[in-house]
Amino acid sequence: FAIIGAYGRMVEVKSGRVVSLEVPKDAENQRVFQSEQSDALVSTYREGKEAVLASFSSTGSLLWRKPVATGASPSVRNVVISPSGDHIAVMAGELPQDRITVYDATGQELWGRSVPPGNYAMSFAPDGSRLLLIHRDGHTLFTVADGKAVWEKPLPLPEINDKGTLIATKVLANGSRFVVATRSALSTEAGKRPHQTTSRVNGPDLI
Repeated sequence: FAIIGAYGRMVEVKSGRVVSLEVPKDAENQRVFQSEQSDALVSTYREGKEAVLASFSSTGSLLWRKPVATGASPSVRNVVISPSGDHIAVMAGELPQDRITVYDATGQELWGRSVPPGNYAMSFAPDGSRLLLIHRDGHTLFTVADGKAVWEKPLPLPEINDKGTLIATKVLANGSRFVVATRSALSTEAGKRPHQTTSRVNGPDLI
């Protein structure tokens, strides 16, 4: 999905179907996310001093709404939906503290964890049972049901430094490997466009 107008008007890229979401007219910084294998559809936006996560039906009707951060400048950093649409993970907050929160499809909060501000990416395992968190210094695997850390390991990524950006991560279909996409801004010093690199990491214990 891609937003094409104000007040939640959006277009489904695959079919061209246009859906209008029930969001406040004063909503700012709106983004829309959809599950890979289901009709799960969520949007994030800022409304006054709240950053909001909202879930919608495939026709755009509001199902539920949750404030995920409050303050003078609250922000949603990242959202991922499990392949089945049963769970949503959101990273949101206001400097100097962010928080990862996992919800089920009804909007019930399952667990949350505070994290220091930084460069993060998240991905659900193909079966939706685990959540992978990538950050500058390492990666952590959580169980989705209760937020317990299965393990936490270093993950040296030379592309991620003071001038690099961690873009996204994706657990592959077999569940034993994941891909990390990064962008380095080092080349901009020479007047060149930033480049994107992809690191493929073996992880048989990721399953």
